[in-house]
Amino acid sequence: MEQMGKLLVKIFAIFAFMYITATPVIAIADVLQGELFGYRLGDKYPVSDDTKGSQLFFNNTYELVAENPIKPEVIGEVRLITSMKSFTIVGIIAITEFENYREAKGFSLDYETFLKAKYPEEKLENNRPLDGLIIKLNDKYQLSTFVTQVDESVPEKYKTDKKENEKLFFQVSLNFIDASEVKDLIEKEYKELLLEEAEKEGLTKGH
Repeated sequence: MEQMGKLLVKIFAIFAFMYITATPVIAIADVLQGELFGYRLGDKYPVSDDTKGSQLFFNNTYELVAENPIKPEVIGEVRLITSMKSFTIVGIIAITEFENYREAKGFSLDYETFLKAKYPEEKLENNRPLDGLIIKLNDKYQLSTFVTQVDESVPEKYKTDKKENEKLFFQVSLNFIDASEVKDLIEKEYKELLLEEAEKEGLTKGH
């Protein structure tokens, strides 16, 4: 009976390990098609009254908090960079918070080990300035990871170089390699919103 109990424990441990290690594979199985954590680049995000987010003034987009991501439990908040009118997804980001650099970097290395096992070596390159990894998946999409001291939505002038006893963030993101794919759409929608606002304020009369 004792041996049977030990066998059941081993079987449970094996299945638990398979589940834990398989979860990230499921989550980014479709990155080659531009999909990450249940969202696809180029799709329109269904904004609702419950959607949270903010405008990124430096590139005229919104950063929205994804409401129903498909992701491993160990991965933190998923955010979507979208255009400002149709809410077309132009970037997918997941941010996981840690208490210090050692924890963040340890998690980053574990995640990068998984990515290095999944993708051919020739697609990988070190993201040295940002302490991470870049994977050029194909001619269209790029997956990147890095560790940063602050949430990337914080302007550069407020960041510091201190790493000890500071909260750190691990970030994984999926983007278009060629930004021109979405740049025209972003600019077009931003200008349309400006013109609509100007019309509401009565500034367009006579133009």
